[in-house]
Amino acid sequence: MRWECVGLGALGLPVYLWSWHLTDPGQAELAVAAAFLVSYVGPFVRWAAYLVSRSEEFLRWTSSTVSLETTMRTLSRFLLLLALPAAASAQANPAVTTTRELWRGVTANITAAAEELTDAQYAYKPAETVRSMGQLIGHVAGAQNMICAAALGEPPRAEDEIERTQTTKAGLLAALKASTTYCERAYAQSDAAAQQVVRLFGRDGTRLYALVLNATHNAEHYGNIVTYMRMNGLVPPSSRPR
Repeated sequence: MRWECVGLGALGLPVYLWSWHLTDPGQAELAVAAAFLVSYVGPFVRWAAYLVSRSEEFLRWTSSTVSLETTMRTLSRFLLLLALPAAASAQANPAVTTTRELWRGVTANITAAAEELTDAQYAYKPAETVRSMGQLIGHVAGAQNMICAAALGEPPRAEDEIERTQTTKAGLLAALKASTTYCERAYAQSDAAAQQVVRLFGRDGTRLYALVLNATHNAEHYGNIVTYMRMNGLVPPSSRPR
């Protein structure tokens, strides 16, 4: 039963990834909400059903030492405690919360790689026609500043600002961390606020669309960083034992 719950929760990931390919912002937001329901509410319901199915066995086990009234009261309180986290999650802005957790995960991996790489490795590029490692990190930082500004309804910043102005590991790493701190503000807004329409890349979309796009963009370039690290004989952060 435990693995059934894990499997049910894991179904939320492909639903969420599918939402990235939807061009209509409204459909994308519905897909994000569906991913949340499958990932968090589904496993809880399965656990609750399991506990109810075993309640008769539990009552028999306790009947010799505890009164029926006390046993039922204890069981009902236990089920209520189990329900509280799921209820709180369902009420606490599920769309933005789910998007934020995915963004934090991939951004933490980018930051970990940026901290570990040497200055020489920042200059590495597999071909002259692509960005260097350092330029990738600068691009992520600049894109975060631009996209999260849109998600906050604030004046936009140039996407290539960091990439053009920072060339050292110290400067690029500081800019990356500053952009992440800035984006935390954007990912702290409510689902209601995230429904506001903003202009991004020449098209209208919700703030939530911008938040999803930022997480997707970071994941795209973390894939580049993983490839660069593997080509240098390095193990990327997400592939290490936990």
